[in-house]
Amino acid sequence: MPVVKISGVKVTYQDAGDGLPVVFIPGLAETGECFRRQILGLSPKYRVIAYDLRAARQAEEYSISLLVRDLGELLKSLHIYNAAVCGHSVGGMIAQEFAMTYPEQTAALTLISSFPKLPVAHADRLLSWLTPRGAPRRGAVGWIRGLFGGARVDTDSPEWLSQQVAGVNRLTTEAQLRAAQSFDSTTRLGEIGAPTLVIVGEKEREEIQHSAQVLYEGIADSALEVIEDGDHFSYYFRHDLVNAAIDDFLTSRMASIS
Repeated sequence: MPVVKISGVKVTYQDAGDGLPVVFIPGLAETGECFRRQILGLSPKYRVIAYDLRAARQAEEYSISLLVRDLGELLKSLHIYNAAVCGHSVGGMIAQEFAMTYPEQTAALTLISSFPKLPVAHADRLLSWLTPRGAPRRGAVGWIRGLFGGARVDTDSPEWLSQQVAGVNRLTTEAQLRAAQSFDSTTRLGEIGAPTLVIVGEKEREEIQHSAQVLYEGIADSALEVIEDGDHFSYYFRHDLVNAAIDDFLTSRMASIS
């Protein structure tokens, strides 16, 4: 996969298709590879980009603002100056901040199973909520360690997503979690001017469904899509519905965002 250097840090990304750029931001301990079904499903019509968040280094600032700057630099390196920005879970926090920091570069926004602030404070509980289906539930450290190793599985298997999460090291996961814990856009949602699609799974936890409602009500130009039989990872397990929702939303707003 292609690699670009941003502020001295190597960032891996995927880039497929032509048309309006649609950029996918991974959530907590996820990788850009997790969006393979968005790349396959949407690239016939859009230029789809998915990338890995930077790895954390000892004694380094790691914040939502830093990750927003990284995204800005990535898009600049790809000569993209206007994009539909899509974030999953904690990645949706980065997407929100990007839309407020770079409004002129945000053609549209999609927030998938995301929140203006974390729906629960306890780290182990949060990780258990955001764990891909089938991943062990052994606490923050044990969960991460338990994902390493083991046989590779088919990409159609639910366990495949869990194995992708295993590629993100403990230091980076903990840094991402701390960054998310310090983020709260609740009182600033009115600053988001981009047309926004809020997506949430029908089977999501009540707290995350409530967060989706807060995003929907707080962002002036927004729409809410509930994915049938979807959970926190509906973008993967119900990719057909999520991809269709994104495409329908962007198509309906194409005149205003192109």
